[in-house]
Amino acid sequence: MVGVDSSGPGRAALAFAARQAAATGCRLELVHVIDFEAEAVLGARGADALRRSGLQLLEAAEGQVRALDLPVPVRTRLGSGNPMWELVAASVGAELVVVGTHKTGFIRGRVFGSRSLFLAAAARCPVAVVPLSDAAPRRGITIGFDASPASFAALRFAAATALATCAELTIIRALVSAGHHGESDAVRQHREQVQQRTAAAMLLVAESAARESAKELAIRTRIVRSSSAAEVLVGASAHAELLVLGAGREQEKTHYPALSPTGHDMLMNLLGPAVIVHSADR
Repeated sequence: MVGVDSSGPGRAALAFAARQAAATGCRLELVHVIDFEAEAVLGARGADALRRSGLQLLEAAEGQVRALDLPVPVRTRLGSGNPMWELVAASVGAELVVVGTHKTGFIRGRVFGSRSLFLAAAARCPVAVVPLSDAAPRRGITIGFDASPASFAALRFAAATALATCAELTIIRALVSAGHHGESDAVRQHREQVQQRTAAAMLLVAESAARESAKELAIRTRIVRSSSAAEVLVGASAHAELLVLGAGREQEKTHYPALSPTGHDMLMNLLGPAVIVHSADR
């Protein structure tokens, strides 16, 4: 399922969704939601114009998919309401929800106002977020792994996608360098060695789990030190066909679901397509 609009990222998301559906043998559903706030402001006549425009947009999107010449059954749906809430509701029956994003800045910490962040946190299936990226060659499926329940779910998704697309799977473990006040060089070196050994053991577990479902996969593992796990993932998104992350949900004071800080910062700075997977996702 892909949210359709007329923006550049929206068109990139549509092309990504069509290729993903073709690779996995799924139907592609194109969804455009008329914002109920716009309908309320414009009145009945304006609402009719919005519906006509929405139908034309869906027709053009279907034409874009047909032009890709992929063996994908296509269905369209025009809805009304809050666009992200409508996609969250529709995600219950979907394998994957895809949306475009304009968020490609360098932002850390909580930033509100991005609809794709809310969708990635609240949807009941994996969510792909696609920025308008350059045409440079991309290669392989990359996953950030931390041994959490969500990262094991993401690993299964990444392995299945790599198998379906005949891509190499790269499993990354980010080691965040955090200095300790008054720590001697010897203590710091010992701590980093322990971290390195633990990360290596974690990646062995991840590779074994990935091969359980896809023995013939080409798999690489990497340990990357950085000041931020999100920076490691954003860097990987510049070259990967797809970046996958298992992200836990947090509950904000407003009682709306929110992504973990790493998932949040990664999506705010994406350089290529990424999928967020939750531990409860199919």
